[in-house]
Amino acid sequence: MIAWRALVAIFVFSSGTAMGAVAFAALLEITGAEWAGRLRHTAEAFRRFLPASFLLYALLLVGASALYPWIADPPRTPWLRFTPFALRDAAALVVVFVAANWFCARSGGRRAAIFLIAYASAGSLLIVDVLMSLEPSWTSTLFPAYVLTASLYTGIAAVVIASAWSAPAEALDGPRANDAGNLLLGFALIWMYLLWSQFLVIWYGNLTEEIGYLIRRFEHGWRLLAWTVIAMRFLAPCLVFLGRRGRRRQPLVATSALIVLGFLLECYLLVGPAARNHEDTKIHEDTKITLYRSGRSPRSGYGRDSDRLPP
Repeated sequence: MIAWRALVAIFVFSSGTAMGAVAFAALLEITGAEWAGRLRHTAEAFRRFLPASFLLYALLLVGASALYPWIADPPRTPWLRFTPFALRDAAALVVVFVAANWFCARSGGRRAAIFLIAYASAGSLLIVDVLMSLEPSWTSTLFPAYVLTASLYTGIAAVVIASAWSAPAEALDGPRANDAGNLLLGFALIWMYLLWSQFLVIWYGNLTEEIGYLIRRFEHGWRLLAWTVIAMRFLAPCLVFLGRRGRRRQPLVATSALIVLGFLLECYLLVGPAARNHEDTKIHEDTKITLYRSGRSPRSGYGRDSDRLPP
């Protein structure tokens, strides 16, 4: 089970980073940004990693019965059926792959816009199926946007690392390093905003049918990993990039490496603690116990307001 969940995390990490890097190139095209220079060519080159997504997804399908509880116990909705699941996600990967290569073959605002539409729509479909259906009882309209933004954020950081590693020195000179640092700082804030928005709606609203998703990722031994991800993806970029010295080449590359590694850990955090089959069927009872131990309710902040939870 652990190996299969690690495979899902690797699939989301690799495909998300590659798609995010190409999406970065598309955004540069649409906005007419000329500051990036050779960074854009490096971003477009990440499309060559997309074929690996097909292999990883094929391996994922082999272990699907161990990953997704709805395969053994299908729900009423026809959406969660193995054959449609495999076909539509494979089609989504093909759409992104074709759109990415079509855009990179000849740049243009129209091609960039079409790729971004494919990235948003096909990427959201993959996120709902591959990640969210690990826990089919949990729903969120914000989650696909959060993961897509996290992938774009990581793609930009990966482009910075690849440019420093293989491109000429002028590809990441002082002005470009400064601009890239400002951009990563902005995405760190956006990423944290979406993460906090997802957390706040569930926790403050005391949505007992959804709060188990958060509890499993901030309790039961996963808390350290969760805070490590926040430190690597938000605190470190803010501390480094707020100062001009932090937006020089060396600190920029080092912090970008933290951002990329943090995304890998984040992918495993999204996958690893997922409820397994019947292990979490008593989610309301677990929620009550956790809130009672903390001595507070999500909404009031004080007191044991557990009577608001369903019996």
